[in-house]
Amino acid sequence: MTDIDGLTGLAEYRNGGLFVDTGVLAFRDAEAAQREHEVASPLVVEWRALTVALLDRVADGLAATAWTRCHIDAAGENSRGWHLGCGPTAGTRTPRRRVASGESHQRRHGILDPGSADMDGVTIVNHPLVQHKLTLLRKKDISTKSFRELLKEIGMLLCYEVTRDLPLADIEIETPLAQMKSPQIAGKKLVFAPVLRAGVTFAEGMLDLVPTARIAHIGLYREPETFVAVEYFFKAPSDLHERLVIVISPVLATANSAVAAVDRLKERGANDIRLVCLIGAPEGVERMRGIHPDVPIWLAAIDQGLDDNAYIVPGLGDAGDRAYGTK
Repeated sequence: MTDIDGLTGLAEYRNGGLFVDTGVLAFRDAEAAQREHEVASPLVVEWRALTVALLDRVADGLAATAWTRCHIDAAGENSRGWHLGCGPTAGTRTPRRRVASGESHQRRHGILDPGSADMDGVTIVNHPLVQHKLTLLRKKDISTKSFRELLKEIGMLLCYEVTRDLPLADIEIETPLAQMKSPQIAGKKLVFAPVLRAGVTFAEGMLDLVPTARIAHIGLYREPETFVAVEYFFKAPSDLHERLVIVISPVLATANSAVAAVDRLKERGANDIRLVCLIGAPEGVERMRGIHPDVPIWLAAIDQGLDDNAYIVPGLGDAGDRAYGTK
């Protein structure tokens, strides 16, 4: 394969090589195995889609086997230490990893801090205003205008939480009455990286709070049959390695888009990344944490799971279509 640097999710697609080596996937044309192929070629795109679909099938089988053969303890691990996540980490020995709690077992008081015993690296923002506005946003009969406004407002509220620990430095200022030292945010400006489309509206509320932030645009769409994230646009500041990058995606369902976005940003040098979502599915949260454990996640809620079309249930529908009235 040529131009391998353009292959997002490289770690995951190493599993695709194993599928070919073991005969699970085979070339229709045997001679194709002897030729070079670009990352964007139809053959490679199809191979990537089949890899992701097969990994999910493998994860389901391993999880089902573990559930029938072993006792599952309260930490989300069975007595043999097998990890029951989704995607490439499913069924592997991953000591002390925690799966996302079910909705009835999530800590619902205040803020669930990263590093808690419930979900390492995942923060659920349970502020009453966030939860109230999320309830309004979920309603199927609200207008496109109201959906966009609520999405923007929740984005602003979540921005307070994801930036809670930004470093400060004292500077000398002069008030109308006296000189003083007062804190201001230190270091280079933030980068907001919305995943198109709905991520743009979500980011607008954050920009109202941090108007000097830089913007990275990441265009991804979900292939309807395989749910693979396909990139169609990427533009980011050149000095990502010097800035905190906040990826903004309203929904964390399969996590394919979030994983691809973070892959791409890391390829461009980003090394301090956070992810902000409205809602997530346990499958998506676990997969994101498994592939990018160095990227903490902030959400307003974790729902029950995914339906057959990989939509979050009960969820809020297609955020892009609802924000822009395209369906």
